[in-house]
Amino acid sequence: SARNALFDIRGIIFDLRPMILDDLGLTKTIETICNKFTETTAIPVEKRLKNEPKNIDAIIQVASMRIIQEIINNIKKHAKAKAVTVSLDFGSKYVLILVSDDGVGFNVDTVMERIKDKSESYGLIGLMDRVKQLQGKITLNSKLGLGTAYSIKLPINKEVMANDSL
Repeated sequence: SARNALFDIRGIIFDLRPMILDDLGLTKTIETICNKFTETTAIPVEKRLKNEPKNIDAIIQVASMRIIQEIINNIKKHAKAKAVTVSLDFGSKYVLILVSDDGVGFNVDTVMERIKDKSESYGLIGLMDRVKQLQGKITLNSKLGLGTAYSIKLPINKEVMANDSL
């Protein structure tokens, strides 16, 4: 039943696929998101973006885009950053997303407790749920005054999801 639910979720996400992905592809879409972020915030984004392979599933493209959008949105709202770095890399089996900022940072344990106790930090909950649903892995490192770094590893396609574990 979990596998069926995953396929249903894939279908829903595919239906929500933004046209910009079809027009530009994932890498150029991420570049556009970063450029718009800089235009609206004046915070520079160092982009380290590799071109996506042909075998990346549409659901992973959409998820990668949405994950980066959510992180960028969190940075805009909370980080008070002066610089951001966004990396997008592809292996034969995985997509690796790295996003970091030099902002105010936060205590990860405190925020995770708040999420459990009060269901706050909806953006972070959504981010973690999205990664989990796609059988990915997320690592969040943050320290007060030292910024925040997100590392997300997603399987590149459904074959990897079916055969590998992170």
